[in-house]
Amino acid sequence: MRLYTTFHLNLSFSSIEEDEHESIIEKCYWPLLDLCEEDRIKISIEASGKTLERINLIDDNWIKKLSSLIDEDKVELIGSGYVQMIAPLTPYEVNHWNHLLGLEIYERYLNVRPKTALINEMAFSSSIIDVIYEVGYDSFIMDESNIKLSFKYDQEWDGLMPNKALSPSNYEMPVLWSNSFIFQKLQQFAHGDINFESYLDFFDKYKSSQMGIVPFYTNDAECFDYRPGRFNTESTIHPHGEWNRIKELMIYLTKNRDITWSTPSEIMPDIASQDTKARILVSSANPAPVKKQPKYNITRWALSGRNDVWINTMCYQIFNKMMDDSELRASKDLKRRLCDLWSSDLRTHITKNRWDKAVGQIHQINEHIDSNIKIRDKTTDTKTEIDDSCENHDSNFEYSTDEENTILKLSTKDVIASLNLRKGLTINKLQFSKFDNPAFGTLPHGYFDSILLGADFYTGGVQSQGFFEGQKISDLQVVEPEIISDKSSITLITSHNTALGDIEKRLSISRQKPMITLNYEFPNWKRGKYFLRVGYLTLLPDFWGNEIEISYLSGGRQREVLRINGDFDHTKPISSLVSSTTAIPVTGGEILISNKDSSISVNWEPHQCAALPMLINKQDKNGYLNRLVFSLQEIDDTLKPDGSIPSFRFRVSVAEKI
Repeated sequence: MRLYTTFHLNLSFSSIEEDEHESIIEKCYWPLLDLCEEDRIKISIEASGKTLERINLIDDNWIKKLSSLIDEDKVELIGSGYVQMIAPLTPYEVNHWNHLLGLEIYERYLNVRPKTALINEMAFSSSIIDVIYEVGYDSFIMDESNIKLSFKYDQEWDGLMPNKALSPSNYEMPVLWSNSFIFQKLQQFAHGDINFESYLDFFDKYKSSQMGIVPFYTNDAECFDYRPGRFNTESTIHPHGEWNRIKELMIYLTKNRDITWSTPSEIMPDIASQDTKARILVSSANPAPVKKQPKYNITRWALSGRNDVWINTMCYQIFNKMMDDSELRASKDLKRRLCDLWSSDLRTHITKNRWDKAVGQIHQINEHIDSNIKIRDKTTDTKTEIDDSCENHDSNFEYSTDEENTILKLSTKDVIASLNLRKGLTINKLQFSKFDNPAFGTLPHGYFDSILLGADFYTGGVQSQGFFEGQKISDLQVVEPEIISDKSSITLITSHNTALGDIEKRLSISRQKPMITLNYEFPNWKRGKYFLRVGYLTLLPDFWGNEIEISYLSGGRQREVLRINGDFDHTKPISSLVSSTTAIPVTGGEILISNKDSSISVNWEPHQCAALPMLINKQDKNGYLNRLVFSLQEIDDTLKPDGSIPSFRFRVSVAEKI
């Protein structure tokens, strides 16, 4: 049996202030290196480039010691980038910059260029494989526990974890599996939550999923003999010393079990030589696997925190400015600063002091690049520009209402839409003229046989609910929309008053192409303990059938293509503290929905509002319920109410079939 470790070092950890760094190096990082003083014990260490820079500034002897141990083949360095970044939520170019900056620092301080990468926060998309391959990595480490969820509805899966992963470009890369259960079990032992015998009982029963390889530990080094004081429930430090307990356990296993301590580079050749089928590691049900239990999901870095949507939006604005200017794009300093702003640690339990510094950095960068980004907790105004010089009623479009004034029908040469005036201008049917059937609309109460689906499933609505107050907010009210026509579009405007504030909604139908635009504004809302989802798109089964694919960019430069398969709901709460299961990590501002005949684009501007789409797929004997919805905020343990709710706009249009 071969055991390997990958201790993760990150001095940018969200709840740690800079004045704690010296203490962490002394209490956590030096004892880590001391493990290697024991005969036959090897370890691997993963650290961001920024962490190594900081350690070198505080205690360069630690860097010298690490370099010496690497030369002696007692330690292997695992790469991760300049900062710990959630790659599926970050544009390809920024991911590329992050890894190149990290590799440069590894070579500068340690004279080594690692060949194996650790997936930051185990937040994975298939596109990451192409990114790390391009910069020189030939293998990666990823958590197996959550990847298994991707295979739940795969009838071809034989129950064995693959040794190779497949990228969007069809590149096959060896993967070394880590495991949440076993690293958490070591933490429990080190902290004294379980005793020596209990740990050994678990270890002896552990079944390796990969050629007798056991991932002894693959997580944070800062959780031993140190506590950041983030929670009142944090355990006290074990009086015997937690690093001492780990060291004694490793010595015991070395002497009393048939094991060999190995490094990833010693293991990878055997994995790479296996003639096994490479697999895509994500699915429509599980598009963004991350580490540990389900309460940790991709939304914690995108839709909660102190204001994830806002800081992600600001990062996109800076990124777009850089991409439009070759001089800015060539600036290594600006790349480093943007990577720093896109680091995962600013998006979870970040301290108020460090958050304020990050906001200040955004302000400084904006001044530097002479942009018009404003430091305020809202995005650029996304109101539809309307030229009301034309009369409201002309020959270029038609509209009418039914006898009961319930359904308003609008049509142009490219679009036919019927809208529900009693339910907030939700879309009853949306048809593009080139197709025989409407693509989106409402599936009414009674459409499905199962009582679990016994509701009206509208298109275009807004829903919000706070778990603690239990108050449910929607825009399903009787409306009398204002209709304005100009040369480019017909726009309907409604306003709703709710307990959380006003909802202003605009629905525009293009006169020039097959496209509609939905715009949502929340002018006096404040971020609080609630989720907020908008723009529900209900796919109509007569148009789509049961073979639907989605495709999108997710941190790379080629689209990921996933078939909608299985029974799942990304919006389903995990508990009373976590409001959703996952989301689709789209970085290109577009998701294509396709069947064998047609493709429709749903697109938005992340630099105006970095919302994330979620997917629902349910089935009973009467058919399928497929829905796409955008989230502007979710609830979890990182959410801190502060700031305002941004406006959000997206478009639905006919696309070329890929």
